[in-house]
Amino acid sequence: PTYPVRGICPEGFHLPDSTEWNILIAEAGGKSVASTKLKSKEGWYKSSDDKDYVAGSDDYGFSAAPGGGRNDANFDREGHEAFFWSASENGFTTAKLMNLDNLDYLSSFLTGYAKEYFFNIRCVNDESYVPTPRPSIKYDSIVDSRDGQVYKTVKIGNLNWMAQNLNYEAKDSHCYDDSLKYC
Repeated sequence: PTYPVRGICPEGFHLPDSTEWNILIAEAGGKSVASTKLKSKEGWYKSSDDKDYVAGSDDYGFSAAPGGGRNDANFDREGHEAFFWSASENGFTTAKLMNLDNLDYLSSFLTGYAKEYFFNIRCVNDESYVPTPRPSIKYDSIVDSRDGQVYKTVKIGNLNWMAQNLNYEAKDSHCYDDSLKYC
């Protein structure tokens, strides 16, 4: 693709590529700690086989919720992982995505996944990145002119991220559990 890829993102925002995800991970302290600092304070299970919860610290207001993902017909990994698409591709049939898991032994990482899966989307502002020695944080919001939806934003370093998952109905999109109440 030609970068930046706007795709489904609102005007002035684009789908982050793997470089931008890596910048976010670095700004949040690196792969070994970024997961906890970016995760929401609620909804994360302690392990893959129990229902006890563990909280992220959400230090930056990124509020990554453990929504899991959807394959052909089923939602999976809810409460255990957060997947976010990247504009970067691994080839014709796979694309990269950012993954946060509940166990933190993998913490935050980029991996490839088949394009037919349904995962969350976070958009990043079109401004250019200039490294900062220490991340500054600023909270704001935007209004998506297509449907009037208001999204919280958080500026971490010099990248302005959506602090909520994109909630925009598009052709072939799916809501969790195929229910509009989750959109």
